[in-house]
Amino acid sequence: MKGIITKLFLLISITGMSQKGIILGKIKDAVSKQPLEYATIAVYNAKDSLLGGALSKANGDFQVDRLPAGMLKVRIQFVGYMVMNIPVNLSPAYPVKDLGNVKLELNGELLKTVEIEGEKSTMQIGIDRRIYNVDKDLGARGGTAIDAMKNIPGLTVGMDNSVTLRNQGPTIFVDGRPTLLSLDQIPADDIDRIEVITNPSAKYVADATGGIINVILKKNLKPGYFGNVTAGIGTGDRYNLNGNLSIRENNLTIQVSGGYNQAKNQNNGLSYRENLALNILQSGYDQQNKNESFREGYNGRLQVDYKTSVRSMLSGNLNYSDNRYGSSERQDYFFFDSLRNTTADGYRQNDQVNNWKTLGAGLNFKKNFAKAGKELTTDINWVSSENDNNADYKTFDNASNNLPATQLQQLNFGRREADLITWQLDVVNPMGENSKLEYGVRAAYKLSYSDFKVDYKDLLNNTEVTDSNLSNSLRIDDFVGAAYVNYSGIWRKFGYQAGLRYEHTWFVGELTNTGETFSYIYPKSLSEIDKVLFPAIYLSRKLKEKHEFQLNYSRKIGRPGFMQLIPFIMYADRQSVQIGNPVLGPEFINLAEFNYSFTGSKGSLLTSIYSRQTLYSITPFVYVSEIDPNVLISSYVNGRDKLDLGWESTVKRNLTKWLDATVNGNVFYTKVSLDRNGTVINNEGISWNIKGMLSFKASKKLNFQWNGNYEAPRIIPQGKVNPIWFMDMSCSYTFNKKFSASVTLSDVFNTKQYGTFYATDNFTQKTVRRWESRYFRINLTWKFGEPDVSVFRRRAGGRREPGSGGTEMEL
Repeated sequence: MKGIITKLFLLISITGMSQKGIILGKIKDAVSKQPLEYATIAVYNAKDSLLGGALSKANGDFQVDRLPAGMLKVRIQFVGYMVMNIPVNLSPAYPVKDLGNVKLELNGELLKTVEIEGEKSTMQIGIDRRIYNVDKDLGARGGTAIDAMKNIPGLTVGMDNSVTLRNQGPTIFVDGRPTLLSLDQIPADDIDRIEVITNPSAKYVADATGGIINVILKKNLKPGYFGNVTAGIGTGDRYNLNGNLSIRENNLTIQVSGGYNQAKNQNNGLSYRENLALNILQSGYDQQNKNESFREGYNGRLQVDYKTSVRSMLSGNLNYSDNRYGSSERQDYFFFDSLRNTTADGYRQNDQVNNWKTLGAGLNFKKNFAKAGKELTTDINWVSSENDNNADYKTFDNASNNLPATQLQQLNFGRREADLITWQLDVVNPMGENSKLEYGVRAAYKLSYSDFKVDYKDLLNNTEVTDSNLSNSLRIDDFVGAAYVNYSGIWRKFGYQAGLRYEHTWFVGELTNTGETFSYIYPKSLSEIDKVLFPAIYLSRKLKEKHEFQLNYSRKIGRPGFMQLIPFIMYADRQSVQIGNPVLGPEFINLAEFNYSFTGSKGSLLTSIYSRQTLYSITPFVYVSEIDPNVLISSYVNGRDKLDLGWESTVKRNLTKWLDATVNGNVFYTKVSLDRNGTVINNEGISWNIKGMLSFKASKKLNFQWNGNYEAPRIIPQGKVNPIWFMDMSCSYTFNKKFSASVTLSDVFNTKQYGTFYATDNFTQKTVRRWESRYFRINLTWKFGEPDVSVFRRRAGGRREPGSGGTEMEL
């Protein structure tokens, strides 16, 4: 009955719009019955003039509206499948045509003999997310996920490879699930696409305060075997090797991948501070840094999918990575007095090595029911990580002002172990043709252990002592239990979605060497019910086929990260240290967006006005050490309120058949306030950034790409972050169906550097550092594969041997 009423409303609305018609349906694979995403649907009239079109969604659904009455032809295409042409007759009496399940069959001959020229664009813009196809990014080839992130509109990559979205840290997913993997542990060549979701619905974890970045790894959807191998070399001892292989036969699919990468960098930096009293110089210091760093990593992944029935799939995966990072830095410094006369000088040698390993496994089960669109998904995942961080700091002070020379050594030994187990159950149940109910539960438990030891040595007197104040052992138990419900639908041309998520937080930390504990648990009572409920509401409206408006709101919780909590000393230099705050509590955020998207034949536009109100904001704070006034300590505190208002726009334009341009701009206002020991600190300001990409297709085989980025100065509570700008250039050449090459010149003008400026009543400080130096890299890729080949058994009539014909297909 509900479906009849919905179609009646649809019929009435169409009749009132000059008899415009609608064609809708669902695209599926004829064999697997799985929905096909991004299939192309085009509608033509009797003269073969294009009237409209659409791309199928993740569930295979499509809809083309505002069509005239008469005999029409619907052409449906998907790479590697037979083209399907369906005649449709729309009339004023019957203006709506539901094609039902349209089943496409694989075109074996096409896969074997025809080079497919249709290509996915680098980026697709949607009203709720942006989809970035990594394989089309020339600059990311041979690199890691970090190399792909820096080219995605709206994302910025910081000095320590941290990624921000609209100036906030997003939650990283891999294949739709949280992970302990860092982005530089994921090879770019293993990534199919990256989805950026700025304001996730209640279906997603409530601590996705900075949005979600969902890294979708490559998967094979076609029978046979396919794979590729990429090898690269570059300046700064850069080497990379990555390969993957996928085999699909009958109900079984096996995918294996592995890789290695390494790089070295040489950079300079500086720190300059003036200590003040009543705004008058008292003393200060000047330091110049020379740094050499290296990184290397191994990774491997195994994915097995087995169709237990026509509608059910069981999947398992195993992931492993082993990474090492190290640096050697010399810091030459001198101290000066109020007259800027040198009072002391010397140098410090900092050597650090960080090793971390990650092992993960997962099991997933998905069942599609006979009822169209109804599905159940459940999975359990386990990730374990080990991290060793050792540092050796040697300080050599020259004799001055009747003070003898000193030679001191500090040895830091740190180790961290963490295990994360998550279980999730999701159900999608259509309530009619235009609405559905989604609900699910999730449980996540994370156990972390950390040990930190600090030893001091006097190299001149040959004495050694352990600092018991800085040496700590820490255990953290972190459990989050959640349940959610979402209801969404379409009424006429209005889309709506309303959801509510409940998340119980249980966080307990213990300094095991002292017995000191700290915790936050929500809810402790009914009065804290507002700290566990997270609503989300979305409204959208389509105008014609090219325009869509959306208004959304959600509430989130931001839990402090591990590095923000651990009470361990981490040195930047002799005069600057960083330490976590174990009593740091969560922050609560109200997010709202107004979005408008336009999709035309030559380009698209997505523009957003957004706001973010943060309560108990987790805020970086710098203060003078009570023990040594020459040392600044960086930590985190829960501030008062923080307000962010912004306007972001992304424009993608096909300038010509061979030239595409994408430009992203973000202008935002920030106001932050915190209370430190009764002193209120306020700061506010406007900042902006812009990012652009230009793609030039010189021929079918030769392509060029330019990426540029500028980030204007932005405020922090006690100062500002310095501006950043850089440009990258890339080129690719396809020799034939199997071999291609790409080259990348990163940071063309060698300008990528990061810095901050602090200004308080007690001091001013300027720091400048670089994370990665300019480099040149070249990659070679070999693709191989054979469609419709039996790998495991000989078929009746003989098995076609690999290499006997056909072409490769990308995963």
